[in-house]
Amino acid sequence: MLKIFLPKNVSFQGRVNSCEGICIVEKQNKSSGTDLNNKMEKDKKYQLTTERIEQAIRNYLVPSRLDSESALNLVLSKIDNKETNPKIVRISAWWKYAGAAAAILVIGLFLHLLLATVTFKGIDSQVASFRLPDQSRVVLNQNSQVKFRKYFWNRQVSLEGNAYFEVEKGSRFVVSTETGQVEVLGTRFSVKENNKRLEVACFEGKVKAVNREIQQILKAGDSVTIIEGKKESAKITAEFPDFALFSRHYSNVELSEIIKDIDLFFGVKTTLETETFKYFTGSLETGTLETALAIVTTPLQLDYTFEGENKIRINQSINK
Repeated sequence: MLKIFLPKNVSFQGRVNSCEGICIVEKQNKSSGTDLNNKMEKDKKYQLTTERIEQAIRNYLVPSRLDSESALNLVLSKIDNKETNPKIVRISAWWKYAGAAAAILVIGLFLHLLLATVTFKGIDSQVASFRLPDQSRVVLNQNSQVKFRKYFWNRQVSLEGNAYFEVEKGSRFVVSTETGQVEVLGTRFSVKENNKRLEVACFEGKVKAVNREIQQILKAGDSVTIIEGKKESAKITAEFPDFALFSRHYSNVELSEIIKDIDLFFGVKTTLETETFKYFTGSLETGTLETALAIVTTPLQLDYTFEGENKIRINQSINK
């Protein structure tokens, strides 16, 4: 239903027709007995009012098949939808793929850091020596190798073959083999694993040899061999296994070359400060760094001092 408002003192007689939502106002003339001038003035006002009504109707059209109640319900339903249905922000497929790729990259990086390992092997079937991240020293016998974490060092190594260990004091240190494992806190010992045979010798401190069936505590001078669920204990008198000895013979060799050999075997770095070239002739067979340095420097009238962790300085002796 369309309501039409007219100015005061203006009467309107006629009918309003509706066709496809367009309202048409038809004027119905009535003769009156008023004065001609008044009638003409009224007609002008009537015509002006009619034109205003027609203009309003043209600017505001009511759908033909929608009554006022239906229109009100439609507006209210739209308001309810805006309040109850939150706006959904859609993420483009490209961002989804980028997020998934970033997650995969982070997981891959974490796994790489967790699983990355370092492996040391004997070079050309020779004895090799190196130091672990905690400065524990390892001497590998021929055809042997040690593997440990490259990151997140946890004082655990895996061994294939035969190795000698000088473990720095600290938390538990574990050497794992296919046959069993050895646990220590700070000591010197050797482990040999071959064909499901585990041999452990303790040269200093205490160690614990463990496999599926047997646990054995070893003190300095003890050794044990475990094979197929059986163990055999023995005593040792040597201070080092043979392959862990620095055994060399030099004949008139320049001192700097000998120092390179010592550094490589014991895992240290030595700074040599001498006024002239020095040459050494003699034999060395020892498992300790201090003994090797003393054998080389004493006849050449040189002194050595330790500076920091595994750093050595050799210079001319003051009392020469």
